[in-house]
Amino acid sequence: MNIKQRERLKDAEYDRNSTIIDGVSNFETVRSFGKEDYEVKYLDKKLEIAQEAQFKYQDTFRLIDFVARLAGVFVFIVPAVVTNTLYTEGNLTLGEVVVILTYLTQMTGRVMGMIFNIRDVLKDLPTIEDFYELYDAKPSIKYINNPQIISEVRGNISFQNVSFGYTSDISVINDLN
Repeated sequence: MNIKQRERLKDAEYDRNSTIIDGVSNFETVRSFGKEDYEVKYLDKKLEIAQEAQFKYQDTFRLIDFVARLAGVFVFIVPAVVTNTLYTEGNLTLGEVVVILTYLTQMTGRVMGMIFNIRDVLKDLPTIEDFYELYDAKPSIKYINNPQIISEVRGNISFQNVSFGYTSDISVINDLN
C-alpha cells in the first residue's frame, strides 16, 4: 500500500514539475496567445493532485507506525505477562524476572528499529526502481558508424501545416505555413 502511494506521489510530482517547467519556459508564448488563465487553472489542478497524493502517502506512514508500535507492544507485553504469571506461581526467581525484562526491553527497541528500517527501505523502493529503469534504458537516438556530412547549410527553415493546441479541443495555431 505504501509503495503504491509512493509511486502515485512520484508520478504526481513529476507531472506537476513538468507543468511548472513547461509553463515557465513557454511563458511568452502563453502570454502572446492570452492563455494565462488556462495555464493557471491547469497548474492549480496539477498542484491539487500532487498535494492529495502527498497526503495519502503520509497517511500510509501513520498506518505503518501504528502497526509497528502495536507489534512492539506485543513483543514486550505478551512475554512480560507470561513472566509475571510464572513468577507469581513460583516458577521463576526475581533474578530471572529481571533478566527476562531486561532482555525484552532491549529486544523491543531492536524490533522497532528493524521495522522502521524496513519502512525506510520500502519508502525508497520506487526511486530505486526508477534508477534501474533509467540505467537499463536504451538510447532513443541511434548513432551510425558513417554519418552523412552536410556540406552546405543555408539556415532556411520552412513550416508546413504546423498546428498547436493545449489540448485536442483548444487549438492555438492552425496550419501555419
